[in-house]
Amino acid sequence: MKFRLPWMLAISTALLTAPVLHAQQETGSRLDSTTDLEEDNPGLTELDQATDLRIAADSMQDLEKIIRLCESALKIGLDAEHADYTTDLLTATLFEHAFRLSQPLLRPGVLQQHMGDPRFEKLRQSALNDLQRLLERDESMGPALILRGQLESPPLGDRQKAFQAFSKAIVLLGEDGEQLSKAYQLRSRLAETSEGRFGDLEKAIAANADNSEAWEERALSYLSENQLKEAVDDFNMVLEKNPESATALLGIGEALLNQGEFENAIKHLDRAIEAAPRSQTVYLLRANAHAAAKNFKAAIEDVNKSIEIDPTGAAPYLVRSQLRLQIEEFDLALADVNRALELAPRSNRSRLLRISIYVSQGKLGEAIADLQELARRHPENLELKIQLADLYRLDRQPDATLDLYDKILAADPENMHAHRGRADALLNVGKQAQAIKSYEAALKLAPEDSGILNNLAWVLATSPDDQLRNGQRSLELATRACEVTEYQAAHILSTLAAAHAELGNFDKAIENSTQAVEKGSEEMKGQLQKELDSYQQNQPWREIQELEKNEADISNEDGLLSE
Repeated sequence: MKFRLPWMLAISTALLTAPVLHAQQETGSRLDSTTDLEEDNPGLTELDQATDLRIAADSMQDLEKIIRLCESALKIGLDAEHADYTTDLLTATLFEHAFRLSQPLLRPGVLQQHMGDPRFEKLRQSALNDLQRLLERDESMGPALILRGQLESPPLGDRQKAFQAFSKAIVLLGEDGEQLSKAYQLRSRLAETSEGRFGDLEKAIAANADNSEAWEERALSYLSENQLKEAVDDFNMVLEKNPESATALLGIGEALLNQGEFENAIKHLDRAIEAAPRSQTVYLLRANAHAAAKNFKAAIEDVNKSIEIDPTGAAPYLVRSQLRLQIEEFDLALADVNRALELAPRSNRSRLLRISIYVSQGKLGEAIADLQELARRHPENLELKIQLADLYRLDRQPDATLDLYDKILAADPENMHAHRGRADALLNVGKQAQAIKSYEAALKLAPEDSGILNNLAWVLATSPDDQLRNGQRSLELATRACEVTEYQAAHILSTLAAAHAELGNFDKAIENSTQAVEKGSEEMKGQLQKELDSYQQNQPWREIQELEKNEADISNEDGLLSE
């Protein structure tokens, strides 16, 4: 073990030096010299015992006994030469004892599993105590400072103490490229800025280009910063050193996936699975790649494999539910998201997905119940309240819809989405004058929003109320909406036609209405054709909506958003 070098040197020096000292004495004077040696070194007995034990030491108890013997020898008394040797032996043994204590703490993933476990904190404190005693005798031991930095690093320790330990080690290590690289690499994890992190990792690589962990960590940092080319370059350096590195293959796969290179990403992830066949993460990422390539069957198969590896986590069920929703397997998607919620009942993401599934199934009541629960948990989240109001509107609950939008706007008068939603709700129940006011308020906040432009233009062109119609303003708004959508949206071309018809420009109305019919979906064509027929008869279009109210309209009677 490389960390045993200090005490091995100490033992070698002692074993080589002692015979030389005695060989220089005449046979007849050996007894006198031994007596003089013992008089000058009353702690020699303890030192001899420690040296003998060090040669064959194996257990933690052996190391602890050597430490006690060395400290006792120094306390009883030794001359300068023997004291130096004993100090070297003591510090080396303290380091090995601390190193062994630390290993359970420094293994990947251990801290996450055992945070708060008092047994692990006791190990950490014991190791730090060894290092403190060591550094009091030799403050220049770089590996000891590195180990102290590791033990003081968050989440267990103090970031500032860790940073100081690594920084001091960097100054002391000098030309020791391997240890210097390690110190820079570990300090990079404490950086508070990306510049600091990248700076230390570059120095780690410069100190030791064979430090594959430093290359890997810099690649992961590039990946987190979305610097994908740089990430791939560094991951390839890792693969040069270790062609079977699952982390590098996974990282390249993720970078390629983010670049839209789905097939190439899958090839790298195939290799990553060969290198780490029990990795859930790789299977889930390959599932994402297959899904991005629209191969949903292969994506679901990968999620199935990830669940076989570990069926106790919620994430794979959530991913499979999303995949099944995309291919409209609603019942299976619902079963998966329900399983995810059983495993993680407080998951907002799972609850939102279940709402989407319920809406896709037309189960608006169930969707509303879930969204009400989320809104109760997060009363400050206006976006959830807007979504809830939209669901009330879809479920034909105008009283609940308007009541909720009013409360949202009382809390946030500049909320464009609430103004737009309130306007749509008012339009649905035929309150066109109030709807126009809400659309105007929304338009001030989002002057290029095609939906707001279109809906306001529509009511200004088609209202049965002569006092509300304004053909010229409708034409201006509809033209802007068409420009924003590049004259490709059928429903907006329909509004432009209605504006021309209101102004008596029936040739233009017929032209735009014909384009709308051509571009419209099958579901829209019937309504669009009726409008075209009207214009061909030189008749403008008139419309007022009268929503059939759902008997379940609760008008927020559950007090969800009461002040």
